[in-house]
Order: sequence, then structure tokens, then C-alpha cells
Amino acid sequence: MAKKNNETLVTFASPTFVSGWSDIYEPDTKGQYADGKYKVTIRIPKDETADLMFTTSQGPMSAKDFLTMISKQNKAIKSRFNPIKDGDEIVDKETGKPNERYAGTWLIKCKTTYAPTVYDTAKNDITGSETKVASGDEIKVTGIVKQWESAIGTGLSFYLGDVMLINKRAGSGGSNADLFGDVEGGFVADKAAPAAKETAAVALESGDF
Repeated sequence: MAKKNNETLVTFASPTFVSGWSDIYEPDTKGQYADGKYKVTIRIPKDETADLMFTTSQGPMSAKDFLTMISKQNKAIKSRFNPIKDGDEIVDKETGKPNERYAGTWLIKCKTTYAPTVYDTAKNDITGSETKVASGDEIKVTGIVKQWESAIGTGLSFYLGDVMLINKRAGSGGSNADLFGDVEGGFVADKAAPAAKETAAVALESGDF
């Protein structure tokens, strides 16, 4: 049964996923398709949909069941717009070939007009700290799925809530240093070089993690 316009279908917290380039700390204001919103894209590996779990207002759901529920609702309202993108169908604009960055994944873009709060795993607000979410970090997001209706049709949108930084993997600058092994009698600096500056950023959504 189709939901009424602007009615919440479900609230959710995503499983942990590897962040890509997103707009967490500043809204998207550059480029032809900039919309002035904060955003992040949930990436779900296709071969892990049975194992990854969403926490939702309708109870725990595997990613497979969650994606199926959204797809069924989208068909029920006869929407021409699919909020779930197939990464295997995304083409590199420069080469015209499939974009390997998204291969083998389902993609869900979440957006919000307001800056999301970023938490660590102890639920401390780290939004304004020096530690920033960057591409390659492991994160979770919360969000809301709502139905919309306008002159161009009807559809479902994912609204971003808050972001949780699960594991800082990007910009660690030395995670592969152990591969060198131990070297005796070599050069040792008087003091360690400053850590490489982390590049921004990523975006995500609201609710309880």
C-alpha cells in the first residue's frame, strides 16, 4: 500500500561501510549538479547483503531485506526514480566504461539541508574536532526514508541524519610501514615528520546508532 506524500516509510541506522567522497562538513556547492546539500552515499557490497544488518524502526533487517522493502515500495507508488543505484551500471564520464570504484555494490545517496553531527563510537560529538571523516574511513549513518510527490511524479528519498566514525583508516600515513621490516644502522630523523593532512570528507544521517 502506497504511503501518503511526505510520510515516513522507515527510519534506519546503516551497517558499517567504507566511505567514499561525500559532503559532511560543507554542503555541495560546486559543479553542474550541486544542490547545496550535505550528503553521503551508503555503499553495500552485493555479496554481503545477506550478512550486513540495518537497524530500523521496523526491527533489524538484513541489507537484502531492507533493499527489497525499498524496491517494493518504490514500485507500489509507480515511481520512475529509483533511490537505489546499481554500481555496476555507473559509467565513467571520461572513458565511457563501467566505473570500477562502484562495481559490485548497491549505492544509496542520503542528503540533508542541515549539517550532520559526527560521533565517535562512544557517541561523543566530534564534529568540530581535528579528526575528520575522510574517504576510506569506516562509518555508519542514520536516516529517514520518505515518500515525496511533485509535478514530475512521485518517489522515495533518503534523508541524512548523523554520522558515526567507526574506524579511522584514511590518512593514517604509515599503515603499510611494517612491510619494510626492521632496518639496523639506517637513517633516523631527530623528530617524526608531521602527519599528512587529512582531506575532507564524507556525509551521513540521523537517529540512534
